[in-house]
Order: sequence, then structure tokens, then C-alpha cells
Amino acid sequence: MSAPVITPAGPLAKHGKDVQHFTSDQDVTWTKSGGTFANTAARSIDWTAPNVTGSYTVTAENAGHETTAVTITVIAEIFAVPSRDYEPEDDDETLVFEPDLGTPQTRSKGDKSTFPFVKNNAQKSEYLEVKALYDAHKKQGKQVYFTDPYEGVQSRWLFWSGFKRKWHANNLVSYSFVLRRVS
Repeated sequence: MSAPVITPAGPLAKHGKDVQHFTSDQDVTWTKSGGTFANTAARSIDWTAPNVTGSYTVTAENAGHETTAVTITVIAEIFAVPSRDYEPEDDDETLVFEPDLGTPQTRSKGDKSTFPFVKNNAQKSEYLEVKALYDAHKKQGKQVYFTDPYEGVQSRWLFWSGFKRKWHANNLVSYSFVLRRVS
């Protein structure tokens, strides 16, 4: 018996929460290193990518214990939409200090832009999802996709600041953090 043929073959690139349909040319048992399965059948499966940046595999094993694996690189996505009171910063210099006499001293940040993400009165479920995304990416410096509401263009960003939150009545929460564009 030959190893199963999986379609599509890898490597693949996906966004967090994307769904990919896989098929096999023979009956197989499906396994995964992350994400979730749905519509499981002997020759097909729907795999939903986790919303955590990383590399994952979907493997098909036939009755002869021969396997074929597909590698999928996932970049997480921020699905929450910020409130309207945001002020993105595209300037490539930051004021370090302004002396009493002389020229203000600045530091160049390069051509990267920042985006202060502010969300007011979000539902608890949205807050928990965004906080989990932040926690899974900030310390490791993993990139996420975010669509800048001003430009309407999706690009890759890093979490660039601490995460602030403020709880309100009725289980609502406001939260904020700063993103820095990497592409």
C-alpha cells in the first residue's frame, strides 16, 4: 500500500481561523498538531486554523500505517474592530526632550508606523479572545494580521506595548494596546 496523497499538498499559508478542506486518495485517519477538525470523513476533512501564529501539520495515516503530512504556516489575525477614537502615528521620529534653549532632540524610529488600538465597552467574550491573542504573541514577538481602519489594508503587525483594561458595569470592558507595523 502506498502513502496517501493529500490535496492540497503543502506547504500552505493561512490566516488564523481560516478553514481548509483536505482530501485523500484513500481511506485514512486524520490527525493534527493544532487547530480543529470538522466534517470528518475517511477521505476528507475540514481543518480550522488556530488563531495563534505558528507552524502546524495535518497528517493522514492509512491502514498500512503509512503517513503523509501537510505543513501549514499560520499568522493570527485580530478580528476585533477598534473604537473610533484612535490616532495612528506614521511619523518616523519621536521627541525625546525639548531643551529650554536649542533644537528639540528626537530619535528616529525608522519607517514603521504604530497604531494605538483602543476598544471601548467591548463584550467580555471579545476581550477574552483579544487578551488570549495578545498573551500568545507579545512575549515571543509573533506577528499578527490587522486591517488598519484608516487605510483599509491588511498587513502584519507586532504587539508593541502593554495591555490595559478597564471593567465597566454589565460585564463590559474597555481595553487598549499599541501595534507596530512590520510590513
